[in-house]
Amino acid sequence: MPPASNDSQPTVQTIALHREISQLSTKVERMQQDVHRLYKMVSTQNESLNRWRGMGAALTMLGVVFGGVVGGIIASVGRDFFGK
Repeated sequence: MPPASNDSQPTVQTIALHREISQLSTKVERMQQDVHRLYKMVSTQNESLNRWRGMGAALTMLGVVFGGVVGGIIASVGRDFFGK
């Protein structure tokens, strides 16, 4: 038969387990706070993107037109300059 244990005194292993549980609990709380902050950041970015939703396409088209005009001017000047 195993010896009778004295339940009123915590063992070294029990104390160590309580410390680990406490540390893990603290880490979980920090992670929950970090996740909450991330949700706020994503929400803020979504709001910002929704505000500017059509501007990306407009800027892309403007860039294509500008690039085409500049490319045409350079090709014209190059043809005149180099005689090709």
